[in-house]
Amino acid sequence: WDEMLLTIAQKEGDTKAIRNLAMQLFLSSDYDFSYYRLMRDHYDPSRWSMQVDRLVNAIRKEKSYATKGIHSVAKILIEEQEWEKLLSLLDKNANLDFMNEYADHLKEKFPELMLEIYRKAIRRFAEKYMGPEAYRQVAATLKKMLTFPKSKELVQSLTIELKVNFRSRRAFVEELNKVVI
Repeated sequence: WDEMLLTIAQKEGDTKAIRNLAMQLFLSSDYDFSYYRLMRDHYDPSRWSMQVDRLVNAIRKEKSYATKGIHSVAKILIEEQEWEKLLSLLDKNANLDFMNEYADHLKEKFPELMLEIYRKAIRRFAEKYMGPEAYRQVAATLKKMLTFPKSKELVQSLTIELKVNFRSRRAFVEELNKVVI
């Protein structure tokens, strides 16, 4: 029904209705970015950043924020090239899967800060998860970190720290030994 109203609003050129319906459909459609772009196209650029903040706040209030919403906020920040805000979002939600999904957007702009966030995420992950798959994921992430500028020393110290802290997990130590530094 809302899509029909949106079509009618577009044919009539009703900007206010287009904005409201596009926002409503974006939030109710599991964050379909075609509605986001439609909404953006119908705002004056000088007012758009205020609307982005309003939209991000609306997403944060949604029940699905911890699962789907947080990824939508990250994608909005990427669309808007709000790199500092994306960095802050990654820092506040430092987990390996989230980091690995969005790190490539920031590794050239903030390599040192990204490495620190990765360090925090790896520590949390290693404390929480055990088993061969988790160990391989940590090792793969450490290898990915080595692609960042000036990362060798940090990765080396983190690897040693993990080997010492988790020396009783032999399989973990074996995976860490595969990280060539």
